[in-house]
Amino acid sequence: MSIRNAGIEVRTGRRWSASNAVEQAESRLRHQDIVGTSCQGRQGLGLHTRQPWSLAILSKEENLFRAKSERKKKRQERCEQSRWGAR
Repeated sequence: MSIRNAGIEVRTGRRWSASNAVEQAESRLRHQDIVGTSCQGRQGLGLHTRQPWSLAILSKEENLFRAKSERKKKRQERCEQSRWGAR
């Protein structure tokens, strides 16, 4: 028996679609935001926390903005320090 003749059917068919995969991933993340963190076994509520996906996008943009502003601030400090050495 060969794998080809096994009769396995894949949900997406033969072709993989990136747009469908992204849509499914975003749908799963939105669902996790709605459901939240649940208990598993003897773990209590609040033992594990996760950042909601809807807020993760904003925080990522904020982190990028902070990093950019810090680089600009360091560049300005270096310019000021180089002026001190020129005196």
